[in-house]
Amino acid sequence: MSRLPVEVLVMDMLVPEGWSHPGTVQVATYGNLRDCDRAWNRSDADHIPVTETIAHVGQDLDRLQTPLIPNCPAMIGEVLRGLGWEKTRFDLYRCVVQYPILHAGVATRVDAIGRE
Repeated sequence: MSRLPVEVLVMDMLVPEGWSHPGTVQVATYGNLRDCDRAWNRSDADHIPVTETIAHVGQDLDRLQTPLIPNCPAMIGEVLRGLGWEKTRFDLYRCVVQYPILHAGVATRVDAIGRE
């Protein structure tokens, strides 16, 4: 949920490689002026028509480099090392929202590949 005024919201989603269908990635924004916590419910009544983008950007952490966040791939790599996941390959998804609305929630999703 965006609780601070910012020019750009950048969210990265890392899903273990092969666990998701990249073509199914979706994003939507929710909010309610009277009760900002309702954004978590993702109700159709609280859907806000804003322009947000989300895309599958591959598996290489270097694809997450952006002038908006200096050293972004290195920071994410450090977190993965700390969690013991440095050898795990991920499908990387990036969501960008220009001037996100305060107290709105941006929901990202991608469908999982079924396991048999």
